[in-house]
Amino acid sequence: MDLLSTKPGTKHKRIGVVGLLQSGKTVFLTSLIDHLQKHDPERFRLGEVKGGWSGSRKKKDHQRQMIKIVPLIRKNIASSTGWQPFEYERNRSKLAHHEWPTKTVIPQEYRGVFARSDWKWDKIDLSLLDIPGERLTDLLIANCKTFGEWSDIILNQLSIVPEFKKHASEYLQLVDTPPHDSSDWVEEEVLCTYRRALARLAYNSIPFISPSTFLIDEDGNYVPDEILGIEDPSKLEDELVKRQFVGRDARKQFSPLPARFREKSPDISEKFAKNYDRYRREFVLHFAKAIKSCDEILFLVDIASILEGGVGYLNSQEAFCNQLWGYIDPGLSPVGRVGTFLSRVFTLGYAPLRHVKRIAFIASKADRIHPEDYGNLEHLLRTLVRKHVDPFEIERRLEVSYHYCSAVHSTEPTGDNRCLKYRRYINGSEPDERRQNVSPLPEEWPDIFTGSDYHFPYPVPFFPKARLNPPKQFGLNDIAKIILS
Repeated sequence: MDLLSTKPGTKHKRIGVVGLLQSGKTVFLTSLIDHLQKHDPERFRLGEVKGGWSGSRKKKDHQRQMIKIVPLIRKNIASSTGWQPFEYERNRSKLAHHEWPTKTVIPQEYRGVFARSDWKWDKIDLSLLDIPGERLTDLLIANCKTFGEWSDIILNQLSIVPEFKKHASEYLQLVDTPPHDSSDWVEEEVLCTYRRALARLAYNSIPFISPSTFLIDEDGNYVPDEILGIEDPSKLEDELVKRQFVGRDARKQFSPLPARFREKSPDISEKFAKNYDRYRREFVLHFAKAIKSCDEILFLVDIASILEGGVGYLNSQEAFCNQLWGYIDPGLSPVGRVGTFLSRVFTLGYAPLRHVKRIAFIASKADRIHPEDYGNLEHLLRTLVRKHVDPFEIERRLEVSYHYCSAVHSTEPTGDNRCLKYRRYINGSEPDERRQNVSPLPEEWPDIFTGSDYHFPYPVPFFPKARLNPPKQFGLNDIAKIILS
């Protein structure tokens, strides 16, 4: 923590923003920052307070005033994590010109200092951490100190979750029978077969790719476009197997091995363990510790995308959530609560011990859903995650809240049954207005469903070209209330 964070009157909050596949983190963060930088209390309501600023800090109006946020000028604010700055300006410019922002492939941080009209002296030094979803699977590596422990957990998940097992069965059969020798060709066959299993998982949008460098290398380079553009699934799979690595590079790869294989083939096992240890120590632990030291986590989920993916996609997302919270271990034990209390006493509350105290689950892209179904949207979100977080809420006093929002609200109902209208842009072209009848949201997750059972629109987020104006939003101000509390 730097001097700015510990300056009297300045509270530092570190917020981790994570999400499942296609949850819209980049657009969410860009819109949130835009509203904080150009806060309009009428359009982005944060509540009311008796008294407050009236034109200047020196004059107060004792009538009820809407809370206003003012960004304070701070030159050269250092990152609290050492991560690259979040590309807010670039993302906003692209969205204003009807282009999708660049996918986040490396951890990024936005940091700013803000004052609130209802705080007399205090300021908030806010850090928003943007973590690529693909990197979240590496949190399991951070939590497993040994290669053997990681192997056992990965293989167990690949074996018991049907959606995983379907794509990894070839690899599971291969490593179930240890070879008679530890030659190079055996090692390459094991690695190649594991890469093929990950390629199949990735093609089917199943978030269980570990190590994550199979999709994004350590320098932040995603799978090349010439590979992603291959339409034939089998050819795409072959190219991923040939071009991608399960490790930091071609010579430092590893894949999970069962205990019997590790015992019968110690040479391969020791090599994989060494590569695993270096990957964990030199690559994973830095960003994993930053996530675990967050004060709060915003967890984004696109419910519509899960329904469009079918029951297998739902099961894989639910299994992934279980692994994620196992590492972050949010809330506090009784001993931890005592330590936090003492740190607040001795630092006057400005530099408490770091741990995840709150998780806000957010059903993002709510504008894809008809407004009549917003109640079901929050219920489906609760049902998806609650069994994994309830124990932390009860035993470790974790604060949990559930929300739905449209960070950039880009649809509106037409009044015709369940029809939504929206504008669609392609590569900066002029808008093309479209209308689509939207599937009703179920009251509960169905026992069996396929992607063809549900249809929702795909609007491109609309940002005003006038930079003074933040985008239209719905529910994002409720999230800001949590962040700025």
